[in-house]
Amino acid sequence: LAEDAATMDQYATPDDLGSPSMKVLHDELYTSHGLVHPGEQGKVYYGFVCRTILGFSLFTKDSKVTSTSMEARIRSPPGLAIFHDHRRRELRSIPKVKPMTPFQSLVVEAGPSEDGYLLTRSREFVVIHPLQVYPEYLVAYRRE
Repeated sequence: LAEDAATMDQYATPDDLGSPSMKVLHDELYTSHGLVHPGEQGKVYYGFVCRTILGFSLFTKDSKVTSTSMEARIRSPPGLAIFHDHRRRELRSIPKVKPMTPFQSLVVEAGPSEDGYLLTRSREFVVIHPLQVYPEYLVAYRRE
């Protein structure tokens, strides 16, 4: 998930008109509404606009350890591993909270790569549990 909608285009793959797996999507989006698919092979892309509950977020710049930014320091000391264990299924626990409660999301901050940032364009958000994300809209677009 990202704060800039243009970020989804980095991850989007083109619509494959000939793919049997895309037929259900095409029927739902176009045929059932009396519309014609808007483009040639590889010209249409899709992305979701989602409502997301971040909860209490953990910040990182490299997706490995907690960040040193001011906003991050309020929540957790810098330089700590972001995941609870090697399985990477749960974020680390929120400091000084009893009973132990994990952070609910991860904010990957953006900045200059020479300063160790993984992302340079815009922040991205990672949630661990699917119930935190509600896909509100499916957007179809063309690159010009």
